[in-house]
Amino acid sequence: MAAVEISDLVVRFGEVTAVDGLSFRAAAGEVVALLGPNGAGKTTTIETLEGYRRPASGSVRVLGLDPVASRTDLTPHIGVMLQVGGVYPAMNALDAVRLFAAYHADPEDPEELVERVGLTAVRRTRWRRLSGGEQQRLSLALALVGKPSVVFLDEPTAGVDPVGRLAIRSVITDLRERGACVLLATHELDEAERLADRVVIVDKGRVVASGSPAELRAGGDERRIRFSAPAGVDTGALGDALGAPVTEESPGEYLAGAEPTPANVARLTAWLAEHDLALADLHTGRQTLEEAFLRVTGPDARRPPTGGGVHSESSHGGAAAGGGGGGAETPPPRGERGTLGRLAAQTRAEVTMTLRRGESVLLALGIPVLLLVFFSLVDVLPTGTDQPVDFLAPGILALAVMSTAMVGLAIATGFEREYVVLKRLGTTPLRRGELLAAKTAGVLAVLCVQLAVLLPVALALGWRPGGNAALALGAVLLATVGFAGLGLTMAGALAAMTTLAAANGLYLVLLLLGGMVVPLEKLPGGLRTIARALPAAALSDALHGALATGGSVPARAWTVLAAWAVVAPAVAALTFRWE
Repeated sequence: MAAVEISDLVVRFGEVTAVDGLSFRAAAGEVVALLGPNGAGKTTTIETLEGYRRPASGSVRVLGLDPVASRTDLTPHIGVMLQVGGVYPAMNALDAVRLFAAYHADPEDPEELVERVGLTAVRRTRWRRLSGGEQQRLSLALALVGKPSVVFLDEPTAGVDPVGRLAIRSVITDLRERGACVLLATHELDEAERLADRVVIVDKGRVVASGSPAELRAGGDERRIRFSAPAGVDTGALGDALGAPVTEESPGEYLAGAEPTPANVARLTAWLAEHDLALADLHTGRQTLEEAFLRVTGPDARRPPTGGGVHSESSHGGAAAGGGGGGAETPPPRGERGTLGRLAAQTRAEVTMTLRRGESVLLALGIPVLLLVFFSLVDVLPTGTDQPVDFLAPGILALAVMSTAMVGLAIATGFEREYVVLKRLGTTPLRRGELLAAKTAGVLAVLCVQLAVLLPVALALGWRPGGNAALALGAVLLATVGFAGLGLTMAGALAAMTTLAAANGLYLVLLLLGGMVVPLEKLPGGLRTIARALPAAALSDALHGALATGGSVPARAWTVLAAWAVVAPAVAALTFRWE
């Protein structure tokens, strides 16, 4: 019964075929290492299993499920360790594990898990200040927190110190004993040999060999002796003694083309002893895993017939290659933490991360306060009021909503994608709609902080609002949803730096056309008509009307705000992607 099954998988990027007819299976309780040179298709294969890539042809199944079509059913059962990144840079290690634990109904204890991966001493250290090895260990903890049945590890020991490697090996061993299937992609041949029950070697998108490390080492057809001795040995004389050529492949490393018979080994050791040369290491008969790897992937690789290599049935019952056989049964439903629990946890994280970003605080608080104070005290704007603050205060409140809900959210989300935070979130039970809703709710929480700062400043400057605060609050809620939809649409469709430029450019346009610092009546007629269809002007109109004596909001403003609150989030949801 396969936990992971790939059959004739083909994945293309435009004209480039990254995976070309690849097939293999992995069973529960089995550690399978995926080896291959750079560009062999390892990461693409794993990302297809994780649901990030759609096959051009062939099929993949994880626990019997299609990773794309059945993402919601599958994510509670899998754990993913990305090759790099994927954590909020300002979040500390323990809080990151706690956040990911909140996505699951029955997670590991976060503090115990942090201790298991050896991060107790740095549990309060933010991600960006962790060393590369510590970041890898935290990534592993995030993959394990949901008690997964299948774990995908991409280069788990890259950049990790010896102590960290021991911790990671111990965790992988525990996963095997617990019955989890572990699929790891690595360049570390030593790690593959230590950890894997089975190794699958991939080159140019195809399986070229697979089997246990011992089977792969024994798979060569060369009969020779490899040994280590002091550099500069007289290989000609030694070759004469052995009756076979001897070469020094690198200083102190020798290869003898003699049969590894007891007699030849005795001749070798006797010759070295006679010349007072120490024998440091001796390998006979079997090749190393590195030699096996180079034999099937190197420039002079001797390729087996199609679908070949060294193949075997795994000790856990999964076929090492080929697409035949039934898949695993669909995993039983696992109790989920409810939507409200995931939403609350993600909203807290969004608010925390916003308040930890200095540029976000400046955008949310500093600029609106500065504009309010400056233009209230320096009467240079054509506000048409006795006190500029009477016009400016509602407009600056609208500006604060726009800057936080659209600009701040767009930029933060764009860079979260670049830092692959969203990619990692895409492998958790957190759903797309929940993430977008949490980001919008986080904006509303930050707006409460903004109002708590701006209102006292405006009152101190002489503003005396009247009207209906409930109407103003309703307009703010609608506008927040609409602006958040705009920001998330930009972040979903554009690269991070492009989002940065686009968000700030749109901010400037809406500021000038929004009736926030210049009354709409001062704009030319055609431009005023366009402005009134935009959410900034509608919000400004609504706040000016609601907070004026006798407070009422023009029907046109409600219509525009409601339309943007429906359309913009819908477009954001359609264009949103995890990476």
